[in-house]
Amino acid sequence: MGHSKNLGIGFLRKKSLSKALPPEHKPALEHLKFPLFENQKEWLDSTEAASYLGLSVGSLRNMTSNGHIPHYKLGRRNRYRLEDLRVLLLSQRRGAPNGN
Repeated sequence: MGHSKNLGIGFLRKKSLSKALPPEHKPALEHLKFPLFENQKEWLDSTEAASYLGLSVGSLRNMTSNGHIPHYKLGRRNRYRLEDLRVLLLSQRRGAPNGN
């Protein structure tokens, strides 16, 4: 596909990550390049959305047309908000909260 971006890390911000880390790990943040994270694409086309969700484009289209995946229309093309897909994935959790 030629895409080398990791779309799943687009929601990290230095400030929020700093709050989540123990104090002894905070110096490691200085080595991370956060502009990459903060300039993440908000809107994905079908190929990018399918890749993010780990689906084929055909499966994405089927699930979209069946109402399982939120999308927006731009002319005849479907567009997907990265945040919507992230929320969708997080809402599909299975199993016990602590892995028990």
